[in-house]
Amino acid sequence: MKKINVLITIFCFLLASIHIYGQDSENNWQFSFGVNAVDLDADSSTKLAEFFDVQNNWNVSKSPVSIVSLSKYIGNNISFGLSGSFSTISKYVATAAPNNGGNPSNEFLALDAMFKYDLSDVFTVGKFEPFLGIGPGYTWFEDQKYLTGNLSLGMDYWFSEVFGLTFMADFKNNYDDIRESLKYDEGGTMRWSAMLSMKF
Repeated sequence: MKKINVLITIFCFLLASIHIYGQDSENNWQFSFGVNAVDLDADSSTKLAEFFDVQNNWNVSKSPVSIVSLSKYIGNNISFGLSGSFSTISKYVATAAPNNGGNPSNEFLALDAMFKYDLSDVFTVGKFEPFLGIGPGYTWFEDQKYLTGNLSLGMDYWFSEVFGLTFMADFKNNYDDIRESLKYDEGGTMRWSAMLSMKF
């Protein structure tokens, strides 16, 4: 409940910012919020079909808002952004499930930074604007916390001058010095996101 209250507070603050800066014709800020799913069973040896095994691998938060992000355009098709997300984990890698005293669900928190490159100058499909992203992140999960290197692929769909939808997939590589036998993931995590976006 505390996380939801924090997200609502952030959202209200950013709505106030939109009111102040909404008349800026350049619209170089973007705020997004929505839902995300986490797949712990992801690494470089995962087969393509396994990434989309929703029933067995995807952990979706029970909250209607589980990811927020804010980014700013800095020039040359590049934006810089920060995001925060959380999920409730109940689907673990079979060989890495922790001994959690019978509690089947645990919280997964992530804070990430991203440099996003807009690919719409290269190719655009209708109103969809694809992008690539790269950047560091930090994850808190169970009794572990670790640095990640993130690679992102996504697209924005703008149905008005201000509002749109953002779909994104992030591969988060775990770089912390945790023995393989103690990791709760297999060295990597996939995060899938669907968000409502606003430009201002």
